[in-house]
Amino acid sequence: MSLSIGIGDRVRVIDQDWITGTVVEDWGKRLVIIDDDAETDDDRLEFYVSDLKQIERGEMLKPNDKARIKGTCIVGSIARINKDICIFHDEEINKFIKMETNKLEKLYE
Repeated sequence: MSLSIGIGDRVRVIDQDWITGTVVEDWGKRLVIIDDDAETDDDRLEFYVSDLKQIERGEMLKPNDKARIKGTCIVGSIARINKDICIFHDEEINKFIKMETNKLEKLYE
């Protein structure tokens, strides 16, 4: 838990690390985030601050990280990354794909 989480911070839900987003509202003990991977138009989720962990810069994607294309079972690794664009190596078909970084999620071991 971090009491310093605020609007604009990137967060991950503790014990549900597949839920990530950006804080858009701060109601004291509760925060509202925009869900990165929402499957509906209603992409706002509300959590207690104690249920969230701030995503540190080191947790963001970087070269050689294992990643998955969001909403799929396609797994690979990051070959190169430059701000919002990266080269994703699809290991199953051994092809490199240029794509937006926000379409990927980091896999944790």
